[in-house]
Amino acid sequence: MKMIRSIYEFFFPICGGGIENQEIEEVNESDDEFPKYLHEVIGQKRAVKILNKITIDTFKQRAEKDCDFMPKHIVLHGPPGLGKSTLAKAFSNGIFARRFFYTGTTISRRSDIDSIIKVLSEKLYALLFIDEVHRMPERIEEELYEPMQDGQYHGEDLRSFTMVGTTTILGMLSKPLRDRFTYKVQLEPYEDEDLARILATLAEKQQNAKLSKTLALEMAKRAQGIPRVAKDILEYSRLEKGDGRVYLKRHILEACQSLGLDRMGLNEQQRALLRALAEHNTPIGRNTLCAMLDTKSETLEQVIERFLIKQGFILKTSGGRVIADKGREYIELVDSGNGGLPIGLINDEKGKWL
Repeated sequence: MKMIRSIYEFFFPICGGGIENQEIEEVNESDDEFPKYLHEVIGQKRAVKILNKITIDTFKQRAEKDCDFMPKHIVLHGPPGLGKSTLAKAFSNGIFARRFFYTGTTISRRSDIDSIIKVLSEKLYALLFIDEVHRMPERIEEELYEPMQDGQYHGEDLRSFTMVGTTTILGMLSKPLRDRFTYKVQLEPYEDEDLARILATLAEKQQNAKLSKTLALEMAKRAQGIPRVAKDILEYSRLEKGDGRVYLKRHILEACQSLGLDRMGLNEQQRALLRALAEHNTPIGRNTLCAMLDTKSETLEQVIERFLIKQGFILKTSGGRVIADKGREYIELVDSGNGGLPIGLINDEKGKWL
């Protein structure tokens, strides 16, 4: 028997037929999906507060004025791996939206927009989610200006819909597209305590396993505030745990070794950046560093150096990046064998975390 999820659904049942288009993902009612709704989201209090207010307003508008009402467009922005798509799903579940998932790189032709608009015009409560929306070609994104702003496509009226876009840096969006997103919601790296709660919950819900608060926090401390990294540590730890029901310290140790994470959670690329800067007495420009590390500038800025700057390990100057004393001391400690792998993770004799 289908459960009624709110008073709103009791009085205003969702209209419309089934969802045929393969780009649509219906609300998944499986018990192990987490988080399914905004009230289950751990952390990101500011973003969740904004989305909750939008949800309440949506219910009010539908009840008082327009049953077809959908909220204005939203862009979620922040570093990679923070769970922007997860948050979008939880939000869409709360407003009973039918989700259409795309990535900016897959929308490259006018015909792509035509197909998207056709499906949007046929469905009630349609939510168009475009991951990495900044990667759409500008000539193609222009086709979305009229639907987003006026609710029309080449002069034809459209059903109300909501577009949710994600991007790592808000400034990467063109100004016309950025201005058409009414709500600009920023996500920040998570606190260790929130990540630990997420990991413990996932272990219990999805693995039926016991992860103590202490070990969950040790995992979180090595994730740099990024849920995607924390989940990687949990998954590698699960492989080490095997069929056991309880996580042990050695499982996390082996997982971090497999992932190449040291005592602070720095990965090999980050340590390579510190070594490169330590070997030079002058600032190194972004392009030079990208060539040295064989990476893209976006990856350097959003993935590799972000945490190092936050920790005070490196500094950005007008001439480029330089290593701070704290960063030099740390990489010397790691390379001496006293702070790296595996000694920097656990004391093998006493079995206590360092």
